[in-house]
Amino acid sequence: WTGRCSKNDRLRYYNQAMVTGRPSQYDDGFSAVVCESLACGTPVMVPRRGVLPHILTEEVATFIEPTAEGIVKALSEWQPKDRTKCRAYAEENFGIKNAERIEKVLEG
Repeated sequence: WTGRCSKNDRLRYYNQAMVTGRPSQYDDGFSAVVCESLACGTPVMVPRRGVLPHILTEEVATFIEPTAEGIVKALSEWQPKDRTKCRAYAEENFGIKNAERIEKVLEG
């Protein structure tokens, strides 16, 4: 955790990371962190709860149980994902042309 950082630093961190973890224990809605990470070609590790399992695929995401044990298990079993597929998934699903689709998912 680096705390708040500039956009340029954030993009550099995403690009250097093997995976971006977002182990929320809540039924969260859409996540800018997930979208930014995938747009940089970095796969994500997210809980299998909330909206994320409905808008992501296993091609770009590893779904976890958001507990200490679940995170350790997911990290020990984690397999790298194709970064070009992550970028393409972000472009196809989270681009400006898909704003209405995203809005519908968020509204439930």
